[in-house]
This record gives sequence, structure tokens and C-alpha cells, in this order.
Amino acid sequence: MSKDIDDALIAGFYDAALDASLWPGALQSLASRLHGRSAIIIPLSREAPFVQISRDALDSAMDYAANWWQDDVLVEVGRARKITNGLFSDRELLSETIRAQHPFYQDFLRSYGIGGLSGVVTTPEPGHTYSVSIHRDMKAPPLDADEQRAFQRLSGHIVRAVAVASRLDTATALNHAMGSALDRFGCAAAVIDRKRTVILANGAFEALRGDGLQIAGRQIRCTRTDQQSIFDGLIGAALSAEPGRTPAVSAIRRPNGGTPLLIRAIPVTAPRLEQHFGLVPVNAVLILVIDPAERHDDNDIRPLVQLGLTKAQARLALMIGGGMPPKEAALRLGVSENTVRTTVKNLYDRLGLARQAELAQLVAHIAPLSR
Repeated sequence: MSKDIDDALIAGFYDAALDASLWPGALQSLASRLHGRSAIIIPLSREAPFVQISRDALDSAMDYAANWWQDDVLVEVGRARKITNGLFSDRELLSETIRAQHPFYQDFLRSYGIGGLSGVVTTPEPGHTYSVSIHRDMKAPPLDADEQRAFQRLSGHIVRAVAVASRLDTATALNHAMGSALDRFGCAAAVIDRKRTVILANGAFEALRGDGLQIAGRQIRCTRTDQQSIFDGLIGAALSAEPGRTPAVSAIRRPNGGTPLLIRAIPVTAPRLEQHFGLVPVNAVLILVIDPAERHDDNDIRPLVQLGLTKAQARLALMIGGGMPPKEAALRLGVSENTVRTTVKNLYDRLGLARQAELAQLVAHIAPLSR
């Protein structure tokens, strides 16, 4: 019978991962299963009051969040001892004197009829440690051996469900924040998560269709296999970088031998995770693809013009900075190769650059943000 109850509880946790409104009921069912009053999930790795609470803990949770969470002596001890996994009870971690005299117990817990706490600490991912706690009645005994085993088994599913919810919230946050923004970029653009799975891609990226890059099985693949390691290294550098760092840039050669695509990888985060879950935001990467062979309008060149270039110099800067050879640029512009080289030298002087690699970094940094 208890197995059927536990299976139903586990299903309820994962349902709650998809619909946050179900968490209070799911945690209340957990508390009832273990003969407790209420249940709560607290992040030990972040300074935040709680992640989720059971239905019957609403009043106490509001009071806790407003007045008591920074005085929670049990959480303080858990953090100080760097507990990352295992069962615990307040009777084991706190002396009888502390439980009898500390204001958190006497003025807060006792006022809500809570006599003690038992819980499980677990770390599903590095840096993300949670305490799943059961509140017991004033005269209730500690969890017995069977209840402890059940609690430890169920708490693992609870925290995994919270992790699922956080990842889903990442995707939702990125969709809301960046979905429309991708269409405003003057280039192909996509967002991948830290597992390198494509979350979003605009029409221009989809239109590449193997012209250097393509989406296959929700992963971005280079059409030329000898370019994949370059692309993977670029994404790895972006995933390991802190948000706000200068983005990594690489050139990816195309199968037809044309002008290489210039790829810019920018680390991004989902701040809503910090606001709602008390978690360190999960890394993702915004990928911008510049095709130097495309015709550029005045919106594309505006940032370069604002840096002091003429429109003609700015158009040439986009071409040369994107890897186009001077001879090909001359043919596209209808001028001599010598004119192109002279113009490039002048724009280098105007921008304070010394070589093409520096121009490529500049073009990749500002050109996609012109719209």
C-alpha cells in the first residue's frame, strides 16, 4: 500500500515541475505521508528564504519570509557544517538548550504549533544544495526508521523535480526575453543551452540550410566536418565565460568555398531563476552568424559610421572584417583591388587597428547589434 502511495507522490512531484501551482498540494501530501504538519524546500547554497512550501504552511511561510528566514538557526548550522547530503533532524544538529531558548524556536516555530523538524539535504547539481524539511507537531516523536527511508527516497525525486522546473523556467525565460529579439538581429541568430541544445533560432538561421551551419537533432552542426572542432571550441569558451565578457569569435568555412561565416558566441543568463528559485542562473549562449557576402544596408553600417568611418569604408569594413579577400571585395564594389587595399589602410588608421583579426573582432562585436 505504501508503495502505491509513494508512487502517486512521486508522480505528483513531477507534475508540479510542469505546473508550479501543484507544489503546495504535492508537499502537503508528503507531510501527511510522514505524519507531519507541513513541508518546505529551502536552498542551502543561496541566501534566499525558500523554494516551495506545502499548502498548510502558507501562514508560517509568509511570516518566515518576512521576519525569520535570516534567523533560522537550523539552516545556519547546516550551511556552517557544509552539509550537502543525508538525513538530519534538529535534535541531532542543535542542543536541547538551543531548541529550548532560541527565539526561532520559542517565538516562531512554537507559535505555529511546530515542535521539531526532520529533513534530507541533497545536492542534485554542483552549487545547488537543498533541504527538504518536514515540520512535526509539538508532541510528535522523530521520524522512525521506515519513515526515514521513505523520506530519503522521496526527497530525491522532489529535488530532481525542482531541477526540472528550473530548467523549464530557463527555457521559458529565454523564450520571453529573447524570442522577439532574435528576429530583430540583422543576421542569423540562435540560442543554445549548456547542453548545446537549440532553444531558439530565427528564420535567418533556419535559412542557412547547410550553408556552413545547420540544425540537426536540435544540435548545431557545421556542414564541413573539419570545422566542427572550431565551432565546438567557440561554444565551449562562451559557456565557461562569465556573462558580460567580450564574446568569442571564429570564422567557419563554407562547403562551397565562399567567404567564411563569422560566428560570435555570447554567454547569457536567465535572471528569473535567481528571483524565483534562489538559484545561480543556468548558462546559455547566443550565437550570431554574420555573412560578409550579404549586401549591407545603412542600418548594418551605422555603428561603424558612428565610429568615424564613411559609409563606403563601413561597407568595406564589414566585408574585410568578415573574411572576404580584397580581390573579391573589389569585384563586389566595382573598384580596383588597389583602391580596396588603400581604403582598408585608411579605415585601420581611423579605427586604431593594426590587422584584419582586430577588425573581425570589432565587426563581430557591433554589426549584429545595429538593429
